[in-house]
Amino acid sequence: MTYGYSRTTEGSAGNANEVVFRSITTAPTSQIIANSNGTTGFDALRTGTVLGKITATAKFRPCAKQIVSGTPGSVTVVAMGSVNGFYVGDVVTAWDISGAVALATGRTVTAVDRVASPPTLTISAGAITYAAGDYIFVEDGSGTAVGLLRAGVAFVDGTDALGAVRRADQGGLNVFDAVVDEVEAARFTTLNTYIKADLINALNGCTIVFK
Repeated sequence: MTYGYSRTTEGSAGNANEVVFRSITTAPTSQIIANSNGTTGFDALRTGTVLGKITATAKFRPCAKQIVSGTPGSVTVVAMGSVNGFYVGDVVTAWDISGAVALATGRTVTAVDRVASPPTLTISAGAITYAAGDYIFVEDGSGTAVGLLRAGVAFVDGTDALGAVRRADQGGLNVFDAVVDEVEAARFTTLNTYIKADLINALNGCTIVFK
């Protein structure tokens, strides 16, 4: 049985950002979306947020794997093509464009400036030397994109059985369903090449092909 539909969006033949949505052949299921990275709460995640899976907990969270902007050189505050998915407290690796050399590991994001142009990340410890095309990703496993959030979620504080206030995780509809809608499709073409490559491999009933 098919639960979705096939859709192709393209600007022209051979468009490098063409997005092809295949049919969904599995019923929607619920996944657990983590409420925070342990330091910073995620607050609200919109429909279509790219998600990764935390290795230790098997919960999902915003995927953070983004390319540096331009040629930053040796810096602790690095200009990024995007800071989507990053939060203060994330432990990250900086990686060379070759995919073979770690520039730094075990560093902590201490500030995220989403307003600056380009946006920036402040990384703990000493300066890291970046070149064009290098990228940064979260080390908890969620740096690998596995799907897209079908419906937005909001996290709210609640009280547990002992009266302690805690922020609850939320259920999210089948992250592999993606958003099979041509209006949303254009936004996915702005994802970086590493996230696109990850999503090509997210085959749990819905194949998203970027070509």
